Amino acid sequence: MKKPIQILIIAVLLTLFAPLTCASEAQDDKLKRAVSLMQNAQWKLAYSEFSEIDVAEQAAGVSEGVYGKLLYSMGLCQMELAKIGEAELRVGFYTNALKDFERCRNFTGPADDQNRYITRSLLRMAMCYQAMDRFDDAYTAYGAFLVERKQVVDVYDHGSLLLNLVTCSLRRTTPVDAEILRYLRQAVEGRERFKIAPEPLYGAILDVYAYTASRVSPEQERDLLGWLAECADDLAEGSDIGLESLSQTVQKLLNDGALKNAQSLLETLPWLSAGSSEKSDLSSSNERNAVLLARSIEQYVHTQPVRQRGYLLNQLLEHFPESTRVSEWLYQSIVVSFELDQIDQARAAVSLYQSKFPDGKHRETVELLELSSLFDAGQYLEALELAGANALGAVAQREDRLYVMTGSTCFLGEYERSLKLAAEYLSLSPNGKHVMSVRYFRAVSYARLGYTTQARSILSNITVAELHGYAQYELAVLDFESASYLEAQERLVHVRELELVPQLRVHVDLLSARTAAILRNREAAEVSYKAALELARSSDMLELEQEVMFHLIAFYGREQVAGDPNPDMGKCLPYYDEFFQKFSDSVYAAQVAAAAMPALKNAGELDRGIKRLEQVLQVSCCQLKEAGLRNAANTLIWARIDAGMKPSELKSEFRAHDPSTFALVQWFALAEVYVAGLDQAHLSWGRKLRYDAILRSMYAELSLRSKGVKLPGYIHSALGSWFLVDENFPQLAREHFAVAQHSSLLSQRELAKLGEAKALRLSEELADLEQAKVLLTGLLKRSGGNVMLLEEAMYESIEILSKLKLWDILTDRSKEYLIEKKFDYQRSRVWYLLAKSYDLREMKEDAMANYSRVFAGYTRVLPVSAPSVDRLSVLTWQRNRPETGEEKADRQVAYQLAHRYLSMVKDYPEWEKKRDGVREPLAAIRTNVEAWEASGEVVSVEQMLKEMRQGKR
Repeated sequence: MKKPIQILIIAVLLTLFAPLTCASEAQDDKLKRAVSLMQNAQWKLAYSEFSEIDVAEQAAGVSEGVYGKLLYSMGLCQMELAKIGEAELRVGFYTNALKDFERCRNFTGPADDQNRYITRSLLRMAMCYQAMDRFDDAYTAYGAFLVERKQVVDVYDHGSLLLNLVTCSLRRTTPVDAEILRYLRQAVEGRERFKIAPEPLYGAILDVYAYTASRVSPEQERDLLGWLAECADDLAEGSDIGLESLSQTVQKLLNDGALKNAQSLLETLPWLSAGSSEKSDLSSSNERNAVLLARSIEQYVHTQPVRQRGYLLNQLLEHFPESTRVSEWLYQSIVVSFELDQIDQARAAVSLYQSKFPDGKHRETVELLELSSLFDAGQYLEALELAGANALGAVAQREDRLYVMTGSTCFLGEYERSLKLAAEYLSLSPNGKHVMSVRYFRAVSYARLGYTTQARSILSNITVAELHGYAQYELAVLDFESASYLEAQERLVHVRELELVPQLRVHVDLLSARTAAILRNREAAEVSYKAALELARSSDMLELEQEVMFHLIAFYGREQVAGDPNPDMGKCLPYYDEFFQKFSDSVYAAQVAAAAMPALKNAGELDRGIKRLEQVLQVSCCQLKEAGLRNAANTLIWARIDAGMKPSELKSEFRAHDPSTFALVQWFALAEVYVAGLDQAHLSWGRKLRYDAILRSMYAELSLRSKGVKLPGYIHSALGSWFLVDENFPQLAREHFAVAQHSSLLSQRELAKLGEAKALRLSEELADLEQAKVLLTGLLKRSGGNVMLLEEAMYESIEILSKLKLWDILTDRSKEYLIEKKFDYQRSRVWYLLAKSYDLREMKEDAMANYSRVFAGYTRVLPVSAPSVDRLSVLTWQRNRPETGEEKADRQVAYQLAHRYLSMVKDYPEWEKKRDGVREPLAAIRTNVEAWEASGEVVSVEQMLKEMRQGKR
């Protein structure tokens, strides 16, 4: 019942508001400016100007009556600010207005220039009290105004004042019905004289009827209903205000159980009542009265906005539970609740419908409506559960259920399950109504799992208008992730020309910005970032707003741009502050805190950045939010080092903490500082050994302290890799990689699978090797645009094929690795295995050619060059193909090759030559050299040198 009150207050404000015109009289520039600002509705600025004048007046000693005008004007500004301000600020504005009007009332002015605004301030105070629902104070103030007013000076709108008196007297702590009806009668009878608008008067009568109908006399009730009928004729046809007032009154009467009064009220409008024959029976049949009321309300329901329809339908269900129309009302109520996104309420109504009307004509409709509404609202878990529970229901519904299940699993990140459901849908309904959407979900699932070829194939064939933009965007994402930035940019230009829904438009603008930034077009990137942020904000897409802000902060916060200092670094700080004011618990919080650290350091606010990042990191660790966690922890450690802390001091600090996720995440980040030191210490063996020893001790301590502590996947993967150093503890490594495969990040899960395959490779059990092969086969199919993952996975698969002795497959995969992909990771080892695959299949010429390549290109890599030279020299010796002379014979070549290799590695560190896999072939080469020299079939190197010195060669 608030709406009529607010309308009346606004009406009175508009009627009584008259801007000050004293500026020209006072001839004060500042006052003129303030009045001009008021006339232009710039209330805040006007109030500021008036306040400055007020301060100056008080300092000078107030002596003129114009000061009353000043105070009155300040109060008016505060009232207007209250009208246009946010709800939570209005009380404050009205309170300030009351203070200004009170000051005005207390200022009389000199005898010859008295304050003429004393009484008018009282009226304004009454209006402020009413706006703040302080009806007792408002009623008292209105009454005082009527007593104090001067008819010539204090002009006011008497009609609006009467309506406000009705409202305030009605809502006083102890209302007096006779008094209320007296003011209302004056307003009704004087509506033409006082020019009272019909809508507020109609609302006031309804208001009084709603609150007094149960206690006034029949004569007074007839008066009220008669006044309503008179005013209804004055309302504009279809008046929203009149309908809303009537609706609210009916609601209150129904809530109070005053059904008879509600019926009487509805009968005041002819278009809402039943036919004349039914009306004639009402006096003799209470049942017919109820039927009439239900019919009237049901008719009225269809004239209302959706929210009002829902309320009235619920009233019908509550008050007329035995009606034959209950199933229809319940169905309509379900539809309304879903329209309003009141999902929980709607689902409860669906359950009620299913239990009360198991064979109802709307049963299938409401079930599918429930399912689609959950899906459209993004409640994918609930939609998936509901669809799964009824997956074997009617065939007519199965297609819709499979569609929802496919989409829900895709959006929930259950991509493998989504692919299975998509296949089931396409098998059941190859030409179904959702077939293109299901294909799109299938393509997205393929893309997220790394099956980029399959994803591209499907997305390229999606041309229907409603999905074309989405498909092209996903193709652009694939281009971006495969570092094909020019192709991504070209595709995004096309997508941006399409008509897109706001959510997709934000995604497209964001990807365009990121692409432009990588291509060093920072101006275009900045424009796209800001467009994405503005649209996300205007559309209330909070999750996307957080994502865009993170990327924009990272864009501005870079320390260098194209090798030069970034001049725009400081631009990220306002966004940084705003982000943490609005989204302190965001999933992007850690990433934002880390991205802004260079800018904070540059602005001399490093300590503030460290404090914020530490807080955010602690929350992320408690909730195990893995996205950006590793980078944030590393950034924090380096920032603390920049702030003057030594790594050894940090180490002691972390060691003093009890083991926790937060403490161990920082410990690992500190370990990565030593990794960086180890990488930079390659020229200093002493420093390298020291860092290596520190690093090993830190990993060992991390392993011991991590028992029973939940750690992010990347730390488990790192521990798994550490246990594989020197191939010492593959079983422990497998345990850590198994835990890492439960990471929330898909990329981390894939790396963990790669790590597990590495650990399995060290086993001699056939089952373990086969399991590793299966893992790697899946990784190779899914690696897609992740070149580093593909390279490592392909190398590991080559090693597994070697252990399984699948030489044919190994040959093909090694050629793909070396020639087609041109990968560098363990390239020497792959060349060796390729040569070995030929060797073991008796393809000696191919083997010798590839062993020669290893010898020529990777002599320094003893684990591959030593066995290669061993086999190459033996194969050459065994071939024994003489050519033009004695020194050209294969055996001489084999001998000289082996001897030369031993000379080349003679000065290599002894520890390298004594490693497993090096020591044995080196010994074999020495044995062969000695045996060949002793055989007399070759000329020894010493003999050749002697002959050269004697001039015989």
